Amino acid sequence: MEPPRTQNDSLTPSQRQAVTARGNVLVMAGAGTGKTYTLVERCLHCLCEEQPPTSLEELLVVTFTEAAAAEMRRRLREQLEEKLRAEPDEPRWAEQLALFDTAHIGTLHGFCLKLVREHFHELGLDPQLAVLDAGEARLLADETLDEELQEHYSGQNELAEAVQKLIQIYGGGRDQTIRQLVLRLHHYAQTRPDADGWLTRQIERFASPVPDEWRGWLLDGIQAWRDEWLPVLENLGTPASGTARFKRDELRAVPEAGAPSNNEKAAELANVLRRLPENFSRADAAGILGQINSADGNWPVKRKIALRKPLEKFFADAAFLHSLAPVENGRDPLVEDWEWVRGHMDALLRLTQNFSARFAARKLNDGVLDFHDLEQFALKLLWDFAANQPTSVAGRWRQKIRFVFVDEYQDINAAQDKIIQALSRDSFGVPPLGGKRPKPPEGGTPNEGNRFLVGDVKQSIYRFRLADPKIFRDYAQSWRGNNGQTISLAENFRSREGLLNFVNSVFEPLMREEIGGVRYDAEARLQFGAPDHRAELSVAKEASPRAELLLRFKRGRNDVETGDDSGDDDLADLQETEKEARLLARRLKQLEAGKHKIWDADKKGFRPAEWRDMAVLLRAPSGKAEIYAKEFQRAGVPLVVERGGFYDSGEILDLLSLLQLLDNPLQDVPAIAVLRSPLAGLSLDELAQIRLAAKGMHFWTALNRWRDVTRDGDHVTGLEATAETFSKVDKFLKDFSRWRQLARQASLSQCLESMLGETHYAEWLLARPRGAQRRANVERFLGLAQKFDEFQRQGLFRFLKFIEAQREAEVEPEIAEVADENAVRLMSIHQSKGLEFPIVAVADLAKPFNTQDLRGEIIFDEILRPVSTHQAAAHGPAVSEPAVLARATAPAPRTMGRGIAPALRRHDPRPRHTRFDCRRHGEKMGIALVETGSDHDSGHCRGEKLRGLAGLVVCTARNRRGHDTRRIAASALAHRR
Repeated sequence: MEPPRTQNDSLTPSQRQAVTARGNVLVMAGAGTGKTYTLVERCLHCLCEEQPPTSLEELLVVTFTEAAAAEMRRRLREQLEEKLRAEPDEPRWAEQLALFDTAHIGTLHGFCLKLVREHFHELGLDPQLAVLDAGEARLLADETLDEELQEHYSGQNELAEAVQKLIQIYGGGRDQTIRQLVLRLHHYAQTRPDADGWLTRQIERFASPVPDEWRGWLLDGIQAWRDEWLPVLENLGTPASGTARFKRDELRAVPEAGAPSNNEKAAELANVLRRLPENFSRADAAGILGQINSADGNWPVKRKIALRKPLEKFFADAAFLHSLAPVENGRDPLVEDWEWVRGHMDALLRLTQNFSARFAARKLNDGVLDFHDLEQFALKLLWDFAANQPTSVAGRWRQKIRFVFVDEYQDINAAQDKIIQALSRDSFGVPPLGGKRPKPPEGGTPNEGNRFLVGDVKQSIYRFRLADPKIFRDYAQSWRGNNGQTISLAENFRSREGLLNFVNSVFEPLMREEIGGVRYDAEARLQFGAPDHRAELSVAKEASPRAELLLRFKRGRNDVETGDDSGDDDLADLQETEKEARLLARRLKQLEAGKHKIWDADKKGFRPAEWRDMAVLLRAPSGKAEIYAKEFQRAGVPLVVERGGFYDSGEILDLLSLLQLLDNPLQDVPAIAVLRSPLAGLSLDELAQIRLAAKGMHFWTALNRWRDVTRDGDHVTGLEATAETFSKVDKFLKDFSRWRQLARQASLSQCLESMLGETHYAEWLLARPRGAQRRANVERFLGLAQKFDEFQRQGLFRFLKFIEAQREAEVEPEIAEVADENAVRLMSIHQSKGLEFPIVAVADLAKPFNTQDLRGEIIFDEILRPVSTHQAAAHGPAVSEPAVLARATAPAPRTMGRGIAPALRRHDPRPRHTRFDCRRHGEKMGIALVETGSDHDSGHCRGEKLRGLAGLVVCTARNRRGHDTRRIAASALAHRR
């Protein structure tokens, strides 16, 4: 039962329950439900209400980012200062404020670093150790891997030969693919609680001569396939079933709405599948699958196409499974595939194991750690894996810490979860200092666990960083009972009620456990919070929809040109991204010019929207930020790009090209880039004239030859050289010679400063659009060079390798905040986490999913197990131990291509598309669904369901499969109306 709410209580009943509950508590906090406020209130409740009194130093508060930690510290300090002002004679509050700077409030990595430094002698570490950032760690890892591979290239032992074969077969003779696999595998192993043990267990799996696990998974896969298709066949075979739509996995084939009813072939196949016994063997399955394959060759006259169309996927899967099921004449397809992959996978795993050991020794010798080391060394201190229990160090910390708070738990990985477990008391409780277990306060529970975990699995966006939202889901399930409590916060205090209704109506039918591992049920449905105080934002006050679908249709191949755009040659030449950016800029300009009203929380009233109230979110801004900046500038809409795409911005590319040229002038792309940039200022015509001076040679050679012959008064291929062109080329070459000598003799940062000072490049940027942001980018790049000089001192080439490592590690430098411009913000969805804007446009949603990993020769996956590509048969029950997957390529064509990808797509419990997070959608939401008017449905969904919308959800259309998304959106909007 929820605690009663008092008259002056600002907490909702569910928030009050979360604040007062004791024991292990997990809070599922939806977007905008006040989780940070609840977290602070619970900290204060622990400090004020516990007996004996709790001190601030007995709290461990873990946040996901440094910014979140700073916000938590600020709010908690303000509350303690308020307590001191209210009770100036109470010495306890002054004492707590005095302890504040020593409180354990910060990121998990920050706490791990404190642990490691306190126990450096036990770990055999340098007491003056330094922590590498991701880019520095990647550079060091690349160098270490170079050393490891060089040994195997020159070695003659068994592993060296296996590694060489691995590179030949899986890398096509080049080691780049294997390098990436080793680094990925090492990176993943470091997120496991026992990294070395995990790699060892993987090697042991591939040491087995027979694929016993595969055989079980094959039967599981066939059973799952039967259970999935049997109801579909029964429906197809039933009269008048053709108009039904089946609620099946969206990534499987769904019969078209016009599929013929009373499909006698489907009824026949359903009867065949029913004959498969419950506890069937491979021989039983092979017989049934053989009958299904035979049925594919016998069709009624002139009805094959109509009857077979909805069964294409069924027959394809059956043929594939039949290639694996039979064992004939002592020949087992699974054993053949196993023998092909296991030697290569053993080589990859052992190579990774050797690299991990060498990398650890290199860091130990250099006195440095990376972020993974902080977690792994903390685990060595806190957990005894041999005995599977906490260590004495963990016991001492458990005695010190009475309450453990962890925010954003949906983004935690297995190693981090084990650290939190080691620091927390078990469910039976560990007495605090003093020996007696405290009596729980009113509203609490007798459970003596002390973890308070806050998160929302729907907001998990860091899976690419190997966060594991399944950990959070498992706690949510297991703590519903004696082991703890699971409390839901669903009252949203940020968004309009109309927008919440739209979000709920979209995701209730879309989010299902079998697709994304998340169920959008009544508990997850967002509710309009504080309706009495936010009446102006309710549907009763403003009933118009708060989401807008702005559809842009692309002509199909057979569509007839109309007068609307056939003459717009300029638009026809634009790339699809440019078209979408232009469309979006025009719509935002309409909203600003029309004085669209938004709610101002500070003024408690409505005001006209400004540019700073708008944000554009992209799944991947890299490569698109400059296009949006150009189109928004063309439309007269100010735009600021938030941090992302730092290395792809024009000014940074100019500087990088110049540094690459200083390192090696015989590179045509950097040479032309620098000459075309303001650093040299040559036009395209001038570059073409120079190119003609030495056809077929490096551009740098042509540039010097053109300068020499022009200086001597000669003509080049009949083209006259102007004095202005010669002056620019001659000056640049002289400057370049001086800069190159400076790069050899002085530090890199001094060289950069000299180049910037002589060219006035930074000052030129200030005169350009978004000049302050561009100047800040240059200053940050110069700061990187200065930092590199301080720690590395190894020259230009190594700095360029460092930048390359930064880009590969997807590390974006923090850029100093520029003045708060009245401009639209462009950022990635990841960057928008924690921010709020009244008007949000989510663009580029038609970008297809990145399935490149599924097409790789070797796949890492946490749901399936180590298998070859025939693991389409292995979409059976998942196991907790993640593993490596290998595609068996050569002697087993049945395993190529189509096997593993469908299984992964069907059973990957990760929502793979943009989530609509109301934490940042206060007033209106923008969705860009790009969709194509293909040959058969170019006019689909233009009708009544999309009329009368007033808000901002931008839908642009350019892919043939977008109609499914449109139907979902249209259905949700119809439901909303």
